[in-house]
Amino acid sequence: MKYLLHTLLLSILFSLVCCKPCMEARLEVQSNNHIGVFIPRCDEVDINLYRPLQCHGSTGYCWCVHKETGEQKGDQFLLWELDPKIDLTTYC
Repeated sequence: MKYLLHTLLLSILFSLVCCKPCMEARLEVQSNNHIGVFIPRCDEVDINLYRPLQCHGSTGYCWCVHKETGEQKGDQFLLWELDPKIDLTTYC
C-alpha cells in the first residue's frame, strides 16, 4: 500500500514537470517553495535536458528518465539497495 501511494504521488509530480525543458520545470517547482517536493536535476552541459538518473531527496527513491522529456522509464528503486559496484553514471 505504501509503495502504491508513493507511486501515485510521483505520478502526480511527474505530470507537473514532464515534457518541459528541465530548467523550466526545475524553476517552476522551486518557485512554489514547497518542502519535500521532487526537484528535477538538469544536465550540466545542456540545462534543457534532464540527467538520466533522478532521485527524490526526501524519499530516497530514484528512477531513470528520458533526457529530453524527463519522463520516467522503468521502475523506481532505492539507491542504497543497488549493488555498490554499479557505476551510477552509466546506470540509466
